Amino acid sequence: MIYIQAGGKKRPIHTGSYMLNQFCKANGMTLEQLGKDFESTVASSTERAISFLYHAFVDGCRVDKTQPEFEESDVWDWIDSDPEIAGKVYEAFARHYLKTDRRQKKRKRRRSPDLGTPGRVSRWRVGDGVM
Repeated sequence: MIYIQAGGKKRPIHTGSYMLNQFCKANGMTLEQLGKDFESTVASSTERAISFLYHAFVDGCRVDKTQPEFEESDVWDWIDSDPEIAGKVYEAFARHYLKTDRRQKKRKRRRSPDLGTPGRVSRWRVGDGVM
């Protein structure tokens, strides 16, 4: 769990798939639309950017098993007093999804070689020492 100082206290944030789903529902978009171009759907609109932050804080409370003691208008005030809060949340989001990307790439590299699945061309040839 990541905690960020906002509104005078350390608050949990979470930027997982449930948070993204709730953000999309609140902003009348689909996860597919968000996935196509995050920058144009979130960062280009101040309202959507604050909504993204708000949902990260709310979902942090859900995961932390605490009740949110703030409203979206409070998040606007937090950003007014400390604009770096937004950067910290976006950085946590990026780290989470970059880490997920790295895990998927590692899994792809660890796959066992294709030993001649029907309908696929095997990269192993007879005489390569494979029996």
